[in-house]
Amino acid sequence: MYNSQKDKRWAGEKLGTCKDTLAQSACYITSGTNLARILGTRESDPSKLNKWLTQNAGYSMGCLLITPKMAEYLGLKYIGKVANTNVRYCIAETDHYRKVGVPQHFFVYDHATKKRIDPLDLAPEWEANTYHIVSFRVFEPLAQTMQVAEETPVPVNTTSTPVMGESNTTATVPIEPIKITVEAPEAESEVLIPIKPPEPKTEVKLGALAELLRLIAKWIKTKLERK
Repeated sequence: MYNSQKDKRWAGEKLGTCKDTLAQSACYITSGTNLARILGTRESDPSKLNKWLTQNAGYSMGCLLITPKMAEYLGLKYIGKVANTNVRYCIAETDHYRKVGVPQHFFVYDHATKKRIDPLDLAPEWEANTYHIVSFRVFEPLAQTMQVAEETPVPVNTTSTPVMGESNTTATVPIEPIKITVEAPEAESEVLIPIKPPEPKTEVKLGALAELLRLIAKWIKTKLERK
């Protein structure tokens, strides 16, 4: 049996630092754990992955997944988002629930059999795919899987207020309220170029010069009067 985002063991857990729960918004990371199981790189579950991502800068804006970080934990290499692929096992994206306000949903897809593993199912297993696929997220196993230690996570600052946008819109679907997390690109580093400050300008003290000239003129006038 594969992982379900609605499993009662973690369904109510918060996704990242947002208010969303795994039952509502964890279709992508749940599919990631299922894909890793299929490819034999790591046995995990959405709760463990979610905690590691939260503690190791795996989310942007609170709960938007940074896909390469998920791949790192699962012993996978993220190839990218594509419209078509010949890779047998991958994570597919559908717009099946867009009419109820959910623009994305993710699930594991098998190109050979045209079957899927849907994380919305309570007991996910391979079944015929009826979703319209709009894109694929392609991964491959690392040559030598590096296991990430769960016991010593790297803490990050999670005090910022999440920004809620279209990708964080909750909607009710026939199955259960769901909400999808959209992957976020990694931030670019800002390069700061030091600028040399201008040389300080020498101040001309005109007041002091005027006073000196006044004293000289007064001295000359005194000398002339004495003559």
